[in-house]
This record gives sequence, structure tokens and C-alpha cells, in this order.
Amino acid sequence: MLALGAYPAISLACVRDRRDLARKVLAEGIDPGEQRKAAKAARAGLAANTFEVIGREWYAKTAPMLAENTKSKLLRFLETDVFPWISAVYNFAEHLPERRKMMQTWADYLDKLKTGAEVIPLRGQAA
Repeated sequence: MLALGAYPAISLACVRDRRDLARKVLAEGIDPGEQRKAAKAARAGLAANTFEVIGREWYAKTAPMLAENTKSKLLRFLETDVFPWISAVYNFAEHLPERRKMMQTWADYLDKLKTGAEVIPLRGQAA
């Protein structure tokens, strides 16, 4: 469920507009709730190009293609193990292109695994 505003502070017309926008975003395969979390993290003082924000954008785009169990496990793994560690160690704006490239490499790798294509392991040499 997605909260669209509190009555009477937000008019019914405004809520309908927000609902329509959320439906369009959802039709594009992006979870509006996850998108809102990423935007909130950016507004909360995190730079819009931190690893966590980029990771949440990736998750919001990828989650619709995953099973419910996989979604929850992946999000829990990202929130408990990946984001805190990488944010503490590697949170520099000057490395944005490298981070985007790394995230894209992972996304491409996972897409290949999902489709059953032959992949070369990301770590080490192929056997």
C-alpha cells in the first residue's frame, strides 16, 4: 500500500493525480514505494549519487521481475550487509561513473543468469 497524502492537508484531486502518477510508474516496472524510499534517502542528506540510492534505484527496477521470496531476501541483504558497509567505506561522489558501471555490470550479469545464458564468473577466471 502506498500513502498518497493525509486528508485534509492534501486535496482529493491532488491524491488522484498522485495515484495516476504511481500507476504510470508501476506500469513501467518500477515500484513507486521503493522509488519514494530512494528519493527520501536523497532528501535526508544523502547525496543523490551514494551507493545506497543507486542500489535502491536498481532494486526498484529489478524487483518486479523477481519472486516475492527473492525480493524480500535481496532487500534484506542489501539493507543489512551491503549498504551499511559500502556507505561507510566507499561514499565518494567522484567515483559515480565507476559505481554506475559496477551496478550495470552486476545487473547485466544477473540478467544473463536469469535467462540461462553462458556467463563468465565475475570473480576469478573462468574454468
